[in-house]
Amino acid sequence: MSMCYLPNQATTHRPNHVQNQGNQYPICPQPQQFYNLLPPGTVISVPKGPFDHYGILLYANDGLPYVISNSGKYGKVVLESLSDFAENQEVKIRWYTHEAEVQQVLRRALQLLGKPYSAFSSNCEHFIREISGLPIESPQLRGWGVLGGLALAVAGAIAATQEEPPKKNRPKKSQPKRTKKKSR
Repeated sequence: MSMCYLPNQATTHRPNHVQNQGNQYPICPQPQQFYNLLPPGTVISVPKGPFDHYGILLYANDGLPYVISNSGKYGKVVLESLSDFAENQEVKIRWYTHEAEVQQVLRRALQLLGKPYSAFSSNCEHFIREISGLPIESPQLRGWGVLGGLALAVAGAIAATQEEPPKKNRPKKSQPKRTKKKSR
């Protein structure tokens, strides 16, 4: 079982993603009752292929946990139950929004419901960073872009070092000589 920070053990803060990429909160266990202990405004993620899908936790009047995220699956910013967001994947706690900012951050998130999704300019990371007041970017896309660029560079270097296949020695076709006529 993974160790996990409970809300009363963690310091609420808003991290700088670029400096905090490798220092994320540990993976938390899946039981639903645990997530009811997390404060509203907790930023969470679940694995989606090679990427992580980000959302922000809030509670409805019924006390159940919901998540707002910009979803590629639905093509827009949506509000869905935590279980629908997680889709049976393990949920990671990314950070806690500072208490003083929670209402403002959640208000921004709710105002963006229905905003269209775009993998390159308006994805779940862009959304979370926008509502949190951070620079709007997608560190995951940037990381994959760097890896893709490196892969292309390596492939190009390998191709450039390959020997050209030898040219066949064929006799040149003889062409009749053209002579210029002298004009008088």
